[in-house]
Amino acid sequence: MKKDLIICRSREIAEDLKEQILSGELPLLSPLPSIRKTAEKYGTTAQIITSAMKLLEKGGLIQSFPRRGVRVTDRLPGGKVLILTQFTALNSQYIHYYMVPEIERLCAENGYSSEKIPLEVLREGNRKNMLQKLRKYGFCGVFLCSSSYMGNEPEIELLRKLGLPVVMPVANWGDRDITGFAAVRNDLDSCWRAALDHLVSCGCRHIGAIGTVSGNSVPRLGCHPVGQHFQYFRELKLETPRDPLLFLDPDVSSESNLESLRAWLQNPDRFDAVLCYTGFFAPLVYKVCQEKKISVPEKLAVVGIGEYPGLEMLDPTLTTAGRAVEQSADEAMKLMRTASKWFGTGDVPVIDHPPKMFVRESTKKI
Repeated sequence: MKKDLIICRSREIAEDLKEQILSGELPLLSPLPSIRKTAEKYGTTAQIITSAMKLLEKGGLIQSFPRRGVRVTDRLPGGKVLILTQFTALNSQYIHYYMVPEIERLCAENGYSSEKIPLEVLREGNRKNMLQKLRKYGFCGVFLCSSSYMGNEPEIELLRKLGLPVVMPVANWGDRDITGFAAVRNDLDSCWRAALDHLVSCGCRHIGAIGTVSGNSVPRLGCHPVGQHFQYFRELKLETPRDPLLFLDPDVSSESNLESLRAWLQNPDRFDAVLCYTGFFAPLVYKVCQEKKISVPEKLAVVGIGEYPGLEMLDPTLTTAGRAVEQSADEAMKLMRTASKWFGTGDVPVIDHPPKMFVRESTKKI
């Protein structure tokens, strides 16, 4: 009879602790109180608590870490990850059509289920209620598919309170330091310089640049600040053409973008190349060039920032500077899978890779 009571009480306590773990009240990798303190909390014996801990360990909910004691596991059995993506982001096309599906594919391959939630929902909702709802899902980690953070965005505080490992697959240079989240970092400055170097190697000397305007109305190119673009020009001894920059609406399909491009390329002879941030603007450049009978690349070389699947389908195929989406997603998944090594340690990892030129027909040697 006594043995049955011990087993019954152990299961009750194990179920209570399990609920705390799955709800996020005990976050992933958080340390568990000692056997003595836990026994005092539940008003029972160390023997019963030890039995309850064995049940949790057998269920894959807790584990022993060298020099770190017994903690909640880094990945719950059948764990579910949260994928946060911003529908109004500057690079939303890249994120939605390329990065998020690749993250979802890797989640399935690595035994995770996944749930997508728009960042706009988190930003507009009641933060306290949102935190409670997110905890009920029992997520074991978060992929934050957004970038260019200022530090005051509501999701940063919300995710910190959620107490889960957060990985940013499409981070910009300062995002890791601002948010404190693990990041696969895209060095846009290096991409921009690599693209300019490539155009110079193709014989281009009069290079125009297309950028966009961020949500806070700040003009953006693939380098920061915009003045860095002209610094590169001086270093490369390039001539600055008249009206060298054009800033378009982030909504690539905007009709005003085509009108602005038509006006900007009214006298195309002042350029022998155009560098686009992002590469999604390149098809618009192609369209205007076709209208004005400007041959690419014979009269105008074109380069895009960001490497996306399908660019080889353009005519001519587009040269880009960036990284393959598969590589960035794979690195982000590796960070998530190894969260037990870094989450909660204060040593948040960041992965940087030098840009790669994907040379195609749009910059054929002139």
